[in-house]
Amino acid sequence: MSNIFNDLALERIAEEVDELSTPEIVNELGITPPVGLSNTMLKGLCVEILKEKLVMKRFEELPEAI
Repeated sequence: MSNIFNDLALERIAEEVDELSTPEIVNELGITPPVGLSNTMLKGLCVEILKEKLVMKRFEELPEAI
C-alpha cells in the first residue's frame, strides 16, 4: 500500500473509531476489563490508548491495495 493510501485509510479509521463508545472499543478489541472497573474509570484511564490500538488493528486487517 502506498503512503498516501495508508494515511487516508488511517484517518478514515480513526474517525470511525472516534464515534465508538468505550464499551464498543473494548468489545471489538476483545479486552475484558478487570472486575469492578466501571466504564467511567476505564474511559478516564486509557480510552486514547484503546482507540489507537483499535485503529491499528483495523488498519492491519485491510487488504493490500490493488
